[in-house]
Amino acid sequence: MLTSRSPNTPIAAIVEDMPLLRRQARETVEELGFEAREAASVTEAISIIEAMARPLSLLVTDVEMPGERHGLGLAWEIHERWPATRILVVSGNRSFAAVPLPPGALFLAKPFGAARLKACIHALFKGSRRGSMSAPPGRLDLTKYG
Repeated sequence: MLTSRSPNTPIAAIVEDMPLLRRQARETVEELGFEAREAASVTEAISIIEAMARPLSLLVTDVEMPGERHGLGLAWEIHERWPATRILVVSGNRSFAAVPLPPGALFLAKPFGAARLKACIHALFKGSRRGSMSAPPGRLDLTKYG
């Protein structure tokens, strides 16, 4: 996990219970210029996000998580509490693709590679939506990730 780069570096939270997938997602968002925070559960994610001094720019959350809370509930909570946060919901269970997501959120089916993750993140930040959060300058180029 990185320490704070600068006050203007956007922050991404990666919420995934599988350490290898969490690390791969963290490395991908860091390549895009985000400062990453990792959580292995919804409860841990909420604690991390509430303690942050700067607002969260991006949430990448798996649906099926250990504990009583799941990632889809987290996505809705983040949307309600911090509506400017972009949200990407991921799952290996494709039936979740039909479940209502928060407005503006995207679903990405597992398995996926770095290129698909980057393309989805780019799509979330394309154009002006929900508040004034911005992507890292000059880092997201959809043509690279097809």
